[in-house]
Amino acid sequence: QVADARDAIDYRRRISEPETAAMWQSLSHGANYKSAYCMAVCPAGEDVIGPYLRDRQRHLTEVVRPLQERAEPVYVVAGSDAEAVARRKFKNKTVKPVGSGLKSRSIAGLLNFMPFVFQPNQSRGLNATFHFSFTGAEKREATITIKNRTLDIKDGLAGKPDVHITADAKTWLGFLAKEKGLPWALITRKIRLKGNPKLLLAFGKCFPSPGHRYPRVEIIPQPSKMRREPPHYQKNDPATGKIRWRGKLTLAEVEKVTHNVKTFRFRPRDGIQIPFKYLPGQFLTLHIEPRGVPTKRSYTIASTPTWRDRIEITVKREDHGLVSRWLHDEVKVGDEIEIEAPNGTFFFTGKQAESVVLIGGGVGITPIMSAARYLTDTNWSGKIYLILSFQAPHDFIFREELAELQARNANLGVTVTMSRPGDEPWSGAVGRIDAGLLTAAVPDISKRRAHVCGPLPMMDAVKGALVGLGVPAAQIKTEAFGTVKRDPTAKGTASTEIAGNVSFQVSDTIAPVPVGATILDAADEAGVFIDNACRSGTCGSCRVKLVSGNVRMAVEDALTEEDKARNYILACQAEIGSDVTVEA
Repeated sequence: QVADARDAIDYRRRISEPETAAMWQSLSHGANYKSAYCMAVCPAGEDVIGPYLRDRQRHLTEVVRPLQERAEPVYVVAGSDAEAVARRKFKNKTVKPVGSGLKSRSIAGLLNFMPFVFQPNQSRGLNATFHFSFTGAEKREATITIKNRTLDIKDGLAGKPDVHITADAKTWLGFLAKEKGLPWALITRKIRLKGNPKLLLAFGKCFPSPGHRYPRVEIIPQPSKMRREPPHYQKNDPATGKIRWRGKLTLAEVEKVTHNVKTFRFRPRDGIQIPFKYLPGQFLTLHIEPRGVPTKRSYTIASTPTWRDRIEITVKREDHGLVSRWLHDEVKVGDEIEIEAPNGTFFFTGKQAESVVLIGGGVGITPIMSAARYLTDTNWSGKIYLILSFQAPHDFIFREELAELQARNANLGVTVTMSRPGDEPWSGAVGRIDAGLLTAAVPDISKRRAHVCGPLPMMDAVKGALVGLGVPAAQIKTEAFGTVKRDPTAKGTASTEIAGNVSFQVSDTIAPVPVGATILDAADEAGVFIDNACRSGTCGSCRVKLVSGNVRMAVEDALTEEDKARNYILACQAEIGSDVTVEA
C-alpha cells in the first residue's frame, strides 16, 4: 500500500490510521511481540501471572512502584482521562500531550470506534441524549446517550434528544479529522444543530482530539478492516490464574418450571460447543442493560458440565427484581446475551469426599441440581443425599426430573419437605429442614460433607443444625443468594456520618465511607473500579486485598481460608470502623 500510493494523502485515503499503526508495530516488533513494560505492570501472560497471583503486594512494591517513580517522559492523548491521571499520579514523569492519531474514514467506522476512545471521567456530569442524522454519501441515523459516565450507541433515532445534529457525512468526518472548520460547516449548513450548543461542546470533550490539522482529504467511505465490535474483555480468574472468557450466547429456549420460575437455555449461535468449561455448582455473570441500566448479575448454573452444547440458569421472578423481571418478561428466544464465563468455589465434583449431602432451599436448588446431574451423568460411585425445602408443592422445582434421576441413580436419595403446603395434596415431610429431618434422611451425618444453598436465614439454621449434629464446620460449604436486593436505578439515602476513609492504593485515591456503606459503595462514588457482580458476598468478583485496617463482613462465602489468611476481603461486604487501605 505504501509503494502503490502516489503520495501521503493518497495513502491516507486508502488506509485508516489504526491499521497503519498495527502494520508498523508488526513490522518493527513482530506479530506477537510483548512489551516488557506493559507485561510487568499488567501481568496477563501465562508466563508471568503466577508470581502476581501469589503475592500482589510484592508485585506492586518491586515491579509497579519503581516503574511509576522512574523519571521519564510519558505520552498521553491531550484531553483524555489518562492525561489527568498522569499529571496527578506521576510527579516524576514529564507529561507530553499528543494527538490520538485516530480518524474514522466512514460513519460506520466512527460509530464502531467511539467506545474505544470514550473518556468516562471527561463525561462526568454530562447526562444527555444526542440524535445524529447523517446525509450525503453515507446516510445513517444514530442515537448516542451519555449518562452516568457510560456510553450507549443505538441505530436509529430513539427517545427525546437534548441535541439533534444533522450533518453531511463527509463534512462531519472532515470536521472530526480537523480537515474542515466548524464555522464554515455551520455557515454553509452542512452541519445543523438543534439544541444547546454547550452540550455539543461537552460531548466533544468525551472524545479526545485526533491531533494536528491536516490538508483536506476526500474521504472515501469504505468498510473498516478493524473489528466491528470491541474484543471480548478477558480477565484473570483469581481461583485458577487463567483467563476467563466473555462473549455472547444466544437464548435458545425458555422453559416454564413452576408458576414463577423459568429455565433459560443458552447456546452458541453457530451450534458448536460452549466456549468454556466449568464445575458443577459454579455461577455465570450476565452483562446486560435492563431498562437501559448497565447491570451485572450472577446466577448459579443449573445445567451439568457434561452438557457441552448448552448452559442453563433457572431463575425465580422477583416482584422487585430488576434482572429477574427483565428475563421473565422481556427477553425473547433468539436474543443474544453477553455472558462472562463461570466462576465460584461452591462446587462438588466427587473428588472432595466419598459421599455428599446436598441441601437446597427454594431456588437454591440450582447449584444442587447441577451437582446431582453431573454426578449421575459421570456414574459417581458415592452416596448422594439430596434434601430440599419449598413453601408448597406448586413451588417444587425440577420435580419430574428428580424422579427420573432417582430412577437412573441408585445412589441418589431425595428428601423433600414443604414449609407451608396449605390445602395442596402432599404426602411428604412438612416443616423446615432441621436436625430431626437431617438425622432421619442421612445416616452417620457427622461423617458427611454438606453443601447448603438458599436464603441466608435458612442457611444459618441448617448450618447450626449440622454443626450440632457433629458435622465439622470445615465440611460445610454454603452459598447465599438474595442477601442484598438492589435496583441500580434507585438512589438510596446515604448516612451523613463518616465511619472513616478508605485509601485505594493502586488508584492513589482516598474516599470517605459513610456508616453502613461498604468499600465497594465508596469506590463507586470515587470512580475507582472494583469488579463486582452479585454484591451479596457470593460471587467473589470484588475480592481485594486489605493492606491495613480492619473491616467487618456480614457474608464472606466467596473467600477461601487461604484468602482470609492473606488478608483478602469482599469489597461489597466490607464495612469499616476506622481508616483502611486496600489494593485497588
